[in-house]
Amino acid sequence: MYRRWSELTALGERDRLLMMALALVDLKSDLGQMVASRLPEYFSENEADENGAIPLSVVRATAEEAGKREGSKRAADLPTNYGVGEALGIPITCYALTENAKEEWGDPLVPDELRSAKRQGDMVMLDGRELVCIEYNDEEGVDLVSFAPRERLDPTR
Repeated sequence: MYRRWSELTALGERDRLLMMALALVDLKSDLGQMVASRLPEYFSENEADENGAIPLSVVRATAEEAGKREGSKRAADLPTNYGVGEALGIPITCYALTENAKEEWGDPLVPDELRSAKRQGDMVMLDGRELVCIEYNDEEGVDLVSFAPRERLDPTR
């Protein structure tokens, strides 16, 4: 079962709490299956229907839920650490902020065009594509920044 993100986002303009509930319901659970069957305009059996930008608020809530299992109080700010990209089908590209982080984590050094992004939700352009900063972690020993394509992540919701 897949979410129709464009429909869920439109719903969020009318009823944010209902959008969040539908976005976060576990579609593998009995309850999730029941909800999806009763509200087919927001769900689909076809993976190709899972289009549109996922609201940043959903990304944060998903990370926060994942972080609770580890006792994290900052999980909403660190969705990449908690596997939210994979869980929600958002392609994420990580970059190192420093040479040390590049060596430590194996991620490429952040391009100059992306250095203006200093917090979650900041938008930047790279090679004609609009990207959204999904995580900025400049803690000592980490120094990583992650981006998602704007067409898959809506920083305004």
